[in-house]
Amino acid sequence: MIYLILAISCSVLIANLIRMSQEKNARLFPTIAINYGIALIISYYLWDGEIKCHDIDIFLGFLNGILFFSGFICYFGALKSAGIATSVSIMRLAIAIPIIFGFFYFKDLLSLNRVIGIGMTFSALFLLSKFALKTHELRAFIWLGGLFATCGFADVINKFMNVYGHNKGVYLISIYGFSLLFSSIYLIIKREFPNLKEFIFGIFLGIPNQLTTLFTLMALKNIDSIVVFPTIGLGVLLGSVASDIIIWKESIDIEKWIAFIMASIAIILLNTA
Repeated sequence: MIYLILAISCSVLIANLIRMSQEKNARLFPTIAINYGIALIISYYLWDGEIKCHDIDIFLGFLNGILFFSGFICYFGALKSAGIATSVSIMRLAIAIPIIFGFFYFKDLLSLNRVIGIGMTFSALFLLSKFALKTHELRAFIWLGGLFATCGFADVINKFMNVYGHNKGVYLISIYGFSLLFSSIYLIIKREFPNLKEFIFGIFLGIPNQLTTLFTLMALKNIDSIVVFPTIGLGVLLGSVASDIIIWKESIDIEKWIAFIMASIAIILLNTA
């Protein structure tokens, strides 16, 4: 249970650190680059298996590197425009994309729970999107849509890795390596280089970014996935709502509470067989 709590805490911490970096005017791309550099180093040193390269692992890592890089940009924009709770809700609901994709491409069976969960996902998305358009600029809606798409299709790539891949160590190193590469290319072109503030935020983002994956894997060693994933999804959402209220002093109206409750139920249903 301790690893579940740690995984949830790291995920909530990441969102709050990003929000804090925005409050301190840390630039986006230098912070992202340091974050992925730290995650790459940790991935390399924590992997205790054989580092044997296969083209498919590197190619899938490349694709997810693009999605991770793009997703982090959308996450920064969504957090700034729509707050932590709404952004995290969108991220967690994105699991509907690989479930639907798996049904059509891999011929995975859809249980009644997941069918209901998909329906509730789109209902919650409608309410959250309506709230974003009503309360924020159109930019918030675009950031949230990009976040939903990048997170969902990143999980689709993970599904392909589980089916066709060979070495998860190479895959993870490729993801963070290519994400770092894309970030670095942008920095070189724009001549933006990290200052001390961005370096510190990047380090503090990179550590929980990687540890979230590690703690989730450790939790799965002792607890069934049917318990782990709904618990993490629900825990992160509740922690994010609490962060918005307690730390960032945001008010949440009835309509938004309904959306969060629907999102919580949908997360549980989507993660159960």
